[in-house]
Amino acid sequence: MSPNDDTNVIWQTNIENSMQISLTNGNLDKNLRLILTSLAEAYNAASHWTVRQQILSIMANDVTFSTILMFIPNLTEYRYYKARRYAKSAGKGVVVDDTRTPTIRYEDYQLEHFIEFIVSPHICTDLPFGQKELHLSTGETLLIPLTIRNLAPQRIITQYYNYCKEYYGNTFRPLGQSSLFSILNECTASTRRSLQGLDSYSAEGSTAFDFLMSIVDGLSTLGLTANNAAELKRDLQDSRNYLKTDYKVHISRSSPVPDHCSIYALSDASDKCWYQACDHNHDQQCDRCELLKITLAKIRTYIEEYQKDVSIRDRLLYRVQQQIRCIEDWKAHLLRTIHQDQSRIDILNNLDEETVMIHVDWAMKWLPVKYRESTVNFLLALFNLATYFALPIFSERTKGVEFYASEVQNVHNEKIEWKGVKQINNIEYIQHQTTSSTKTSTELRVWQYWKVGPGKLYRLCDLQKNNIKINLLNVFFSTNVSVPWVNDYYEKTDKDHPNDTYSNNSSSSEELSEDESNVKNTSEDHYNSFDCQVNGCVARYRYYANLLRHYTTGKHKMKLEKHSLIDKSKILFHQSLTTNHLRSTPLLSITVVSPVNSSIIPPLTEHWASQKNKPNIRFNNKQKQYLQEKFNEGVETGMKWDPARVAEDMEMLTSNGSYVFNNDECLTQAQIKSYFSRLAVKQRTMQQVLDQQTTS
Repeated sequence: MSPNDDTNVIWQTNIENSMQISLTNGNLDKNLRLILTSLAEAYNAASHWTVRQQILSIMANDVTFSTILMFIPNLTEYRYYKARRYAKSAGKGVVVDDTRTPTIRYEDYQLEHFIEFIVSPHICTDLPFGQKELHLSTGETLLIPLTIRNLAPQRIITQYYNYCKEYYGNTFRPLGQSSLFSILNECTASTRRSLQGLDSYSAEGSTAFDFLMSIVDGLSTLGLTANNAAELKRDLQDSRNYLKTDYKVHISRSSPVPDHCSIYALSDASDKCWYQACDHNHDQQCDRCELLKITLAKIRTYIEEYQKDVSIRDRLLYRVQQQIRCIEDWKAHLLRTIHQDQSRIDILNNLDEETVMIHVDWAMKWLPVKYRESTVNFLLALFNLATYFALPIFSERTKGVEFYASEVQNVHNEKIEWKGVKQINNIEYIQHQTTSSTKTSTELRVWQYWKVGPGKLYRLCDLQKNNIKINLLNVFFSTNVSVPWVNDYYEKTDKDHPNDTYSNNSSSSEELSEDESNVKNTSEDHYNSFDCQVNGCVARYRYYANLLRHYTTGKHKMKLEKHSLIDKSKILFHQSLTTNHLRSTPLLSITVVSPVNSSIIPPLTEHWASQKNKPNIRFNNKQKQYLQEKFNEGVETGMKWDPARVAEDMEMLTSNGSYVFNNDECLTQAQIKSYFSRLAVKQRTMQQVLDQQTTS
């Protein structure tokens, strides 16, 4: 020994040496040796550190480190003393909770920005019914409405990066690609694969692109070069992608491009009430809109060049023109949809604390074919054929826009008409006081399309009155939406009847000291076994009495709860879908080119996007006979004909070298499908009559 030696170290060394001597001399109890040997074997056989810590905690408080080291030679002091602390805080042999606090390597604004992007209207489409579950790592389940994602994940991420680069440059750093893929994979939504049953315009337009690509393949066999064919197919695919995605975000009420200006496209010069002159010139062109027009013109030119048979060429040009009309109708429908949705946005922007918006919609708007289920099951899910859903939307001072759902069943079938007003879907109510009396009068201003032109003005009292009985609404509230008036009631109750608690100086100081000594960092949680169960409070205490004192005083230590990237994205995705906030579509730039005068591409005129009324055409006997034969064949064989295939066969059917049906007699897929439906109803009705006659 020397004067500078630590006496504690010397004393500990002597104890360990004496223990070592006693153990080497075989003086250790045989039973204790067997127990320590068994625990050491279990420790070495464990595959995870948490299991080893659990085993080590059984003996760490009763056996010294040097003794255990004889049985577990590779044991470190850190693990030994960590097991001792765990035994004191949790107990001997208690299963170790290996739940890890996530390390956050992202900023909330990055995640919120991407979630806001993927729930924008051009990417995400809500379905009117149905729910899906999102499971967090904590076991909590979040319910979200069923949604359809209009783009594939790779294209969403590519478009998101381009959007960030275009509008933020280097000032905003988005999340990495792998993180975005993980978010899209966990925030599940159905990818739109088939448009059947959702939107006839979109379905027919997308099918038209497929047909034109098959026409290009046919031209390749007639002499069209491989390079030209590949270029046409690539341009067709790019044009289809443009209509499905970016075209909707280029539409505005004021654009120098006639393809994008909704006022120019919907103004009707034949009626001054529906006409509005633009305050700008339409002297520019969009490169992608022009690409579609040029590609369609090239296909017609190549058909005339390579198809030498006159009859086949005329029929092929007719079929191509039909598909072009479907594409143009799709494009016009997209423009009308974006323009009409502005009315809803205008109303929501003008909501105040005393205003409510009630959105009433027909429950059968979406077809059951989307869900690949029978109509019977679909109707049973809706409980009643005559079901309307009402969605009251209002703005609250503290919570922004909130919504609740209601439904009314057994709706009356009386037809409600206003004399002089037909096919008008845009109505603005105007109330003002008359000059002759203090009574208020109500006027209606209506438009063909939302606020295009001055509109027509009607007095509500002059319209035909209908005494329609209004059914009461059965109101049901979403579990994810708080009810403000209920919350106000409970808040008022709490104020009127406060808890009977008291505190004094000694208890306050004791609470303060207890907070300082017991509310530790999360890395020292092994010492504190009693957690506060208040949401957001991170206080933990070693003794139960201190926890009770914490509840009594109510001094909660609130701290932002950490979530992993996936859990946080699921929570934000759930909030975005279950709250009725305004989903704004991100604006994307366009490439404007100078207009080129071309004889093969006629310029767009005003009113080009208005909805055209299709004339009612009666089928002739030849058409009816052909469709009846196809229908009977499907009934007899059980293999029902596809209306699209029947329409194609009608166009290609020949007899003695000439087509059986001329261009005017060829029917579309929708016409054939409707006719088959009427035949099926007629057949079922006849079968029911025969069954009644048989039973009687």
